[in-house]
Amino acid sequence: MSHCFTAVFEPCLINGKTELLRHNTRLWFKRPESPSFEGTCVGAVVGLNPGSAKGDAEIGRETLGNCDPTMDRILTTFEIAFKLKGLPVPEGALIIVAIIDRVRR
Repeated sequence: MSHCFTAVFEPCLINGKTELLRHNTRLWFKRPESPSFEGTCVGAVVGLNPGSAKGDAEIGRETLGNCDPTMDRILTTFEIAFKLKGLPVPEGALIIVAIIDRVRR
């Protein structure tokens, strides 16, 4: 499948330096037609750090990006679970990602 993610990037001042933080991250099993909040959530994960994935990084707008290795492993693990249960991955399926640092703030 063609894995990708969608997210919103926002600037944040960290240790005197402005960095783009990714939030509202959704991992897609198949690339959607366009960045969207629509889809069927089939799972959620909580991560300890935001990882290295960067999208188009257009500030404040939903953006598409290629998955980093961790994102790919998460999606592959869910694909294996669906296969073991004998179920197809639903059309428009996605995984919600919450980063513990973002949840805390």
